[in-house]
Amino acid sequence: MIEAYEIREFSTDDIRQVVLINKEALPENYPDQFFLGLYYHAPKAFLVAEINSDIVGYIMCRIERG
Repeated sequence: MIEAYEIREFSTDDIRQVVLINKEALPENYPDQFFLGLYYHAPKAFLVAEINSDIVGYIMCRIERG
């Protein structure tokens, strides 16, 4: 059975869970400030996925110019 999930905008209260997912899932790890900087630059482009109020994933965009 597939559990229902919800996609919502990131909140700064989510930072610990996002950093933990990053450390567990990816070889490159970033500090809180990296994620928060991207959030403050483009808050609508940072989403989290929740199952039963637990964050199980995230997606964010990084905009580069030049």
